Amino acid sequence: MIDPIVWNNGAMTGAGTGEGQAVFRSDITAGAGRPGALSYRADLDGMRAVAVLAVVVYHMNADWLPGGFVGVDVFFVLSGFFITQLLAREFQSGQFDLLDFYDRRIRRLLPALIAMMTASTAMAAFLMMPAQFEAYGRHLVAALFSVSNVVFWTESGYFAADVETLPLLHTWSLAVEEQFYLVFPIALFAVWRRAQAWVIPCVAVMALGSFFLSVWLVQAYPAAAFYLAPSRIWELALGALLALGAVAPPTSVNVRGVAGSTGLVMVLASFVLIDASTPFPGPGAVLPCLGTALVIWAGLGMAEQERKGLAAILLSARPMVWIGLLSYSLYLWHWPVLVYGRMLHIGPMDTVSLLGLVPIMGVLTYLSWRFVEQPFRHAKSVWPERRHRWTVSAAAVTVLGVAGLSANAMEGYPQRVAPSVDRLMAAARDNSPERNSCHAKVRGADRFGDRCRFGPRNGKRVIVFSDSHGTELSYVLGQVARAEGLRVTQVTGSACPPALGFSPAMRPDCARHTERMLSGMVKQPPSTVLVQAYYELWQEEPTSAKFWSGLEDTVVALKGAGHRVIVLGPVPRDPNGPVPETLARLAQRGVDPIDYRFAVSPTIRADVQPRLEGLVARTGAAFIGLLPTLCGSDTSCAGLVDGAVIYFDDHHLSVTVARQVADALILPALK
Repeated sequence: MIDPIVWNNGAMTGAGTGEGQAVFRSDITAGAGRPGALSYRADLDGMRAVAVLAVVVYHMNADWLPGGFVGVDVFFVLSGFFITQLLAREFQSGQFDLLDFYDRRIRRLLPALIAMMTASTAMAAFLMMPAQFEAYGRHLVAALFSVSNVVFWTESGYFAADVETLPLLHTWSLAVEEQFYLVFPIALFAVWRRAQAWVIPCVAVMALGSFFLSVWLVQAYPAAAFYLAPSRIWELALGALLALGAVAPPTSVNVRGVAGSTGLVMVLASFVLIDASTPFPGPGAVLPCLGTALVIWAGLGMAEQERKGLAAILLSARPMVWIGLLSYSLYLWHWPVLVYGRMLHIGPMDTVSLLGLVPIMGVLTYLSWRFVEQPFRHAKSVWPERRHRWTVSAAAVTVLGVAGLSANAMEGYPQRVAPSVDRLMAAARDNSPERNSCHAKVRGADRFGDRCRFGPRNGKRVIVFSDSHGTELSYVLGQVARAEGLRVTQVTGSACPPALGFSPAMRPDCARHTERMLSGMVKQPPSTVLVQAYYELWQEEPTSAKFWSGLEDTVVALKGAGHRVIVLGPVPRDPNGPVPETLARLAQRGVDPIDYRFAVSPTIRADVQPRLEGLVARTGAAFIGLLPTLCGSDTSCAGLVDGAVIYFDDHHLSVTVARQVADALILPALK
């Protein structure tokens, strides 16, 4: 989140949003057009409102505003502008004090952050299952020390925890900013002292380097590009360049109006044109960031009363300014409210339920702003001396840090829940222990010869060719391979179905991976190839037709190479979320988990099943439907199969149930 906080010779200027209401302001003064001269920009408070509202709406339901997450990028540009203005002013006046700079960061950010984390930790201890609370402790410590972006990056991936169960996930953006401002003021001051003329070129080079790094990372390592600071620096540096006067302020009123309106339209358009499938940040972030920069540039060098363009008028409206002033607290509190609200609800929340959380967000936001942000930021009587502020801050961080470390070290305190509840939740860990070593991450460079093999060399050859839906099946077949006389080869790729020429948005290297695997398989001696995929997901892809044609091409190629092909039927997703957690929460409330059932998606009944039937009829492949054994029905499934939790998440078979499926269906078909 942004930090539009500026001390004006140690005093605070009025907000104009209410009698006696004090806030910090920042901008280049009218007619100045130079770094260091500061005045208030109501339109930029309005931009803060636009950004935070976009993020909140996106987090409530991504379908409502697919690109709302880019509000964070708007914040980054604004933050770079505000903070660099402050630094430039202090450099020019000779009043720069690094400790004072960090002291202001503490006063601005830490109290509300500590309040949110304290409340979140209490709720986590009350609501979370042990494994979740164990992870929460790790995330709490990471957030306290501004490295949560790094931790969430290391934990990201196809099988990462559902983001809607991570109350501190949103602190990644705070960590990016704090990492940037840990280094940027020192580096900027060093260049300023030695050669002021080189300040803008150095920041420009930094911005360009970060941007091109982002362009590369978003293709090669998308999770790193999203979470890590190096690929985001260019967004903050864009705002910094405007604050340093890299671009002269516009001299024409008409140019200002067009620039401001164009910039606002670009930002609003990005909320609709960008979605979760867009490679991001990289080039995808140019639209919102450049739009924000245009809004900033349109108002440079003008007094507040002279900003009369349409964008400035809309953004300076009192409700927008008010929300902008509350934006930091709103950002802090909205996500935990949504996470804990969803935990209490069990299953997807409808629109009415989601909107019911809005008043809670609003109350917590206002209380945080009024009784935490404002007093600790302004009133010297609360913590009058720097030494006192730093001591109190260190104590608060220590207490929460100890709480986080203990939650992590004590495995989430399993004694908080009944043993029966903990056993149900333990199914979340009932997955293949060979995932890291045998399940391909799909980088495009894998070879068939790299695949894991189980059982004797002279055993009957079996290949499992699948995306992640075949991973647990591969493992249980591998466990019985020697006893059953099988030579099992696991060919599974994360989010990469065995469909020739098909690459989902999340795996651009998938088509190449599939081609390399298939080219290796056609050279193998005749084998039985089990083909499976997360059909429900790929049917929902915009390019689903390409998936189905590619899947059929795969089966045809395998049969043409002399292999016997068995196509396995779909495993339906539980729309209510991870099954172990759902069953555990029901058990906590006294509901017998044996009564729980979830609906099979109409997509499977109306689209997937007919397509699979047509495919096997055309190719002559064999077919094994899993629904009768798993669910006993093609319309709904139980959460427990012979006493075992059906999935370790919401759509991947647990190892225990995969073993049941193998015993009942797969092994008899291999004999």
